[in-house]
Order: sequence, then structure tokens, then C-alpha cells
Amino acid sequence: MFGPVPGGHWSAALHDPEVTVRALLGLDERAAEPEHVRERLGLAPIPSHAPYVFSQQLGHDLALFGVPSPFDEVVLRGTPTASGGWAALYLENALDRHPRRTPDGHRVATVRAVLLVDSPREVGQVRKLMNRGVPLTVDLDRALDPAVKLKDAAV
Repeated sequence: MFGPVPGGHWSAALHDPEVTVRALLGLDERAAEPEHVRERLGLAPIPSHAPYVFSQQLGHDLALFGVPSPFDEVVLRGTPTASGGWAALYLENALDRHPRRTPDGHRVATVRAVLLVDSPREVGQVRKLMNRGVPLTVDLDRALDPAVKLKDAAV
């Protein structure tokens, strides 16, 4: 879903130990091929998770899921200057001539990445949303409201 991602993180071994070990031992033919190529070659799909890194910088806890692009639209969930956590959602900025809307008229957006700042309670929830195997699409009005759980904004 995210395409080839260079490098990796130790959490890949934690969340996909069988895949990691098979790759280390060379047991999986062409493990580095993207899923659409594996499918055409008749190879079984490899379970994967959204790329994930975390850090602590200048006293703030950071967690990033997905792969942001410089072409993404960045919107904020919460306020960086307020106390407490906040998030940046990186929205796919495809050239879509027919924007999607909810029945309420709210914009529907595809989330390519989520940066959580000082939001440790949201890490598990965001991990599950980003690891579903399909792109995360959200009702943007609801997703940007910190009072609404991000999972409740998914469409």
C-alpha cells in the first residue's frame, strides 16, 4: 500500500517477526518486490505494516506512521501551542476532479501519514488505522476535531 520504503525500523521485527526472519534467512523469494508485482508472479502477499518511527526531541514525544510526501496537504488536529498533544495529518493531494464528500457534505480525504506529538494514548489507535491494508480515508471535519476519536472519523 505504501510502496517500497527504504530502510526500516526495529518495530517491523516486533510486528512481523515471521516476515522478518524469512527475509533474513532468504526463504522468501523476491521479498522486496511490491505487492502488485508479487501478485503477477504468483507469490503470496507479505503482511506489512505502515512505516513507523518514533523519537523524543526537545522534550516532545513524536510518532510518525506512513510516508509523508512534500506534495501532501498538511492539516492539524489540535493546536501545537496549546498544552497536551496534537497531530498533523498528511493528506494525499491527488489531482481529483471529483472530490469525495460524506452525506453531510464533509470532505473525505485519504491520509498518507500521521505525525503524533505528545499523544501516547493515540499511538495504538493510529497504528491500527494505518495498518488495515487499505488507505485510511476520513471525514475531514470529524478527523480535525480532537474531541472525536480518529477511528470514529474513518469512512
